[in-house]
Amino acid sequence: MNKNGKNGNAGIDLSAYEDETGLTEKKLDFGLWYLDHLNQIKKILIVLLAAVSAFFWGRFFYTFINYWLYDEAKDNASLAQFYSSGALNHAYFVANQPTYLIFGTVKTFNSGSGKTDFLVSVSNPNPRHLAEFDYYFISGGDRTEKEHSFIFPGDTKYLAVLGSKVSASSGKLALENFSWKRLDQKTLSSAPFAGDNISDWRSFESERLNFIFSDRSFEPVSEGGSGLNRLRFTFYNDSAYNFWEVRFLILAMRMGDVHGANRYVAPEVMSGEKRDVEFFWPGFFGRIDNLFIQPEVNILDRDAYLKYEGEGSGGSGVETGE
Repeated sequence: MNKNGKNGNAGIDLSAYEDETGLTEKKLDFGLWYLDHLNQIKKILIVLLAAVSAFFWGRFFYTFINYWLYDEAKDNASLAQFYSSGALNHAYFVANQPTYLIFGTVKTFNSGSGKTDFLVSVSNPNPRHLAEFDYYFISGGDRTEKEHSFIFPGDTKYLAVLGSKVSASSGKLALENFSWKRLDQKTLSSAPFAGDNISDWRSFESERLNFIFSDRSFEPVSEGGSGLNRLRFTFYNDSAYNFWEVRFLILAMRMGDVHGANRYVAPEVMSGEKRDVEFFWPGFFGRIDNLFIQPEVNILDRDAYLKYEGEGSGGSGVETGE
């Protein structure tokens, strides 16, 4: 506004203005209007922000006062009833925490060429907890290479390190990176291919880890004591699931005692597949009257499952102690 009360821009003839950069008359009009009304725009924004702030502060005070007058007493009564019921006490935590794994005596076997096989049994007495860990064996200050394993609730299995360069007649087991995982219906429902019919862990495991073994044999190649043995067995995947790989720990036993350990790795095991296994196992074992075969695949790992239909490939996949 000028001193005569008229708009200070009224005397500007914008139509006579030309700009080589492409600035138009319309843009100039908007810029002049914005400068003339800048104070009004600021006031409108302040009023809007104040209204929004007042709305949210009002809701806060309303909720706080309503809780203080009515809901706080109800919550306190509910908490008092919960604690007085004894549902959450020391006995509850003791009953639901996992107990220790149970380990057997470490066994060692000479696997030839100055190498040693280490073996130990482990049991998980917990009905709802999975244990995962790394392990290795120690003998005379030396340690074997580290391996990873797991044990499902209620299971008994063997841990082995085969063909170690640590020469030993005895050893101790060492664990690292140990962790527990509670397996309940909620956990299993999010497991690979869980479906809608999860009832408990035992049924979940038996539906997936269901291998049938037959035609087991272990015999020397010749009667002359060559120290070379032929092992045979057949496994059948009696589950509805395909696996990328299944590891079988094989124990040569006599009169209930373990006299040697070996491992067979079967790639691409299909549902309903029956596969014959045969390989040579060096060593002097005497008469072997039983072959204990332990399949191992982490059925809680989605990557363990083969995600296509078709024929599974064969191959020996043998890992010996040599």
